[in-house]
Amino acid sequence: MNLAFTPIDLTFIVPEIVLLGTTFVLLILGLFRGEFSFHRVMLLSKIALLSVLVMVCATPAVREVAFHGAFISDPFSILMKALILGSALVVLMISRKSLGSEDIAQYEYPFLSCLLWWG
Repeated sequence: MNLAFTPIDLTFIVPEIVLLGTTFVLLILGLFRGEFSFHRVMLLSKIALLSVLVMVCATPAVREVAFHGAFISDPFSILMKALILGSALVVLMISRKSLGSEDIAQYEYPFLSCLLWWG
């Protein structure tokens, strides 16, 4: 059985790779900047989620199978990805003010909100 994947398989997971890469960059930024990095990490995570949402919405709505059936992209999965990304973006927009007023604004919150998309 041939388990090699083709480079075309990687094109289907570009939004996931982009969000994972930016999430880890946000983690490193938060770790090195410490408690003063909340606003910057929050803003960059919103930008990352919005850019990945645009990528997902620009995905063609046809059924594609990659990695020998382990990854399937169809209109329903694109819709679910868009809903989850949109809800994560709305949660970050709503929660910024309350986190600041309760004095619990930490960089981990937007980092974890970006990771929730991975399930």
